[in-house]
Amino acid sequence: DEAAYLRQLALEKFKPSIFSGIFSSGGSGAPKWLNSLIEDADGRSLIYDLSFRHQNCLLLTFAVQKILMQPGRDEEVASQGVDLSSYFGVFHRILMVRLRAIASTNDTERLKELSRLIQHGAFSNVTGYLHVRQVLTQLEAVSQPWSCRFKRLREDLEMASKDGIACKMSRFFSPPDDASFAASTLIADILATASGGHVAPSSDVIKLYRQYKSRGSGCIPSVKLLHHPMMVKVLL
Repeated sequence: DEAAYLRQLALEKFKPSIFSGIFSSGGSGAPKWLNSLIEDADGRSLIYDLSFRHQNCLLLTFAVQKILMQPGRDEEVASQGVDLSSYFGVFHRILMVRLRAIASTNDTERLKELSRLIQHGAFSNVTGYLHVRQVLTQLEAVSQPWSCRFKRLREDLEMASKDGIACKMSRFFSPPDDASFAASTLIADILATASGGHVAPSSDVIKLYRQYKSRGSGCIPSVKLLHHPMMVKVLL
């Protein structure tokens, strides 16, 4: 229909460069038609799609911020795949809503969907991952019936990392003198190489082997660091 055609036309023809100077000194400011888009459900959907395609566009960032100022829009924005890591307050609020839902629901499919959404937010950038990981670590330490769910979620988050970010960031959750501290950095480098389709350097694999082999009992790195599916393939 006509609306769908206009939407597709906007997606194809939109050029962020046209709006690059609208908020600078002497700029025209936000266009008047932006408010109309924000008030309309289809208009907001178009803004979300454009934001996903043009993540550095100042106008679209401004539009998303205006949408987030409207009560009840947090979850709508998050559900559209918009990167909320730049809006930390919103990112945290939505994370808390989803974690409360995980603690209270018994619907298996709902739990899977919530886990997927949390992982999506966590892997938006390093800051998002660290925050989600820290919150999950604290929740799983609480003596409550639902604590095991957050432990599983944290483990799933680590396994879902495709470029070694989980191993690289694990150093922030280990004492500097812990054996896992050095191993996590090495494993992260190996996973980063493997995720790019390259063969991990044999020298790194040998170094890793020595870290697990040469240390005395009780001083070896955590074996959990080796549980990543991609790491298993590398070692095999």
